[in-house]
Formats: sequence, C-alpha cells, structure tokens
Amino acid sequence: DLLEFTSGAKVTLVGAFRSYINLLADKDVKLRVLELDEGALKGDDKKYFVPAEKYSEVIPDSDIVIITGLSLVNNTIDGLLDVVNPGTKLVVTGPSAGILPQILFKKGVNIIGATEILDSEMLFTLVSEAAAGYHLFKYCARKICILND
Repeated sequence: DLLEFTSGAKVTLVGAFRSYINLLADKDVKLRVLELDEGALKGDDKKYFVPAEKYSEVIPDSDIVIITGLSLVNNTIDGLLDVVNPGTKLVVTGPSAGILPQILFKKGVNIIGATEILDSEMLFTLVSEAAAGYHLFKYCARKICILND
C-alpha cells in the first residue's frame, strides 16, 4: 500500500514473491523477478524470470526494487544494495527483514516489511505444531512496515 506503481515503472523483485507477482501482473509495469531457481515461478509467471546472477544489470535499471529478507541470511544483501541507484524506491521485506532496520536505512532502504509478534507463547505453540505463516498471522502476529523517514 505504501508503494506507487506508476505506468511504465521498472519493478524488480529479488525473490519470487507470489503476492507481489500477483499484484504487479495486472499493472502497466515492466516486472522482472531475479531468482536463483526458475522453477520458483510457475506457468505464465516464468516470463518475468531473470537469472539472479544478472542482478548488477537489472537492479540499476529499476525504479522500484523489492528484496527478500532472506538476502540477509544468505549474505547477498550487500551486493544487491551496492548496485541500487540513488532515487530508486527500495524495499526489503520478509520475516528476517526487520531485525536491523537502522543498518538497512543507512544503506538506502526506504521501507522494511516485517512481522510483529503479538503473542510469543502462542507463536512457540504454533511453531511446535508445524504451523504455517498463515496460522501465525491469524493468531499471534501481524505484518508491519518500518519507514525510513
């Protein structure tokens, strides 16, 4: 809701975010999905696939870049952020994204999509029962955004 996808905007997703792909497929934008595994994209969505190793060509040519928080875990975030042009709207999102907001903000990130745990006891109960993210958001967590003002 915090992003404006103007007509013709070049939008790059780093990671096959199903919700963003569904949202952007119906908009007049140039969507590209940088992904290690083409199999992460199904059916008609494969047309958006760009091999992850092309990040240094695709990201600088983007108006909006949305990066998975997993890039913090797999140590690819620095390389991705290093090639973002000033003025590009930059989002890092996912469960691990909100851990170090000030460091991401210093690197030019505008918005962090994160998770707030509202009931930690319920969280541990659900996780021990092999719950999915859907269950966490239904019972003990909510999605939030942390903004770089």
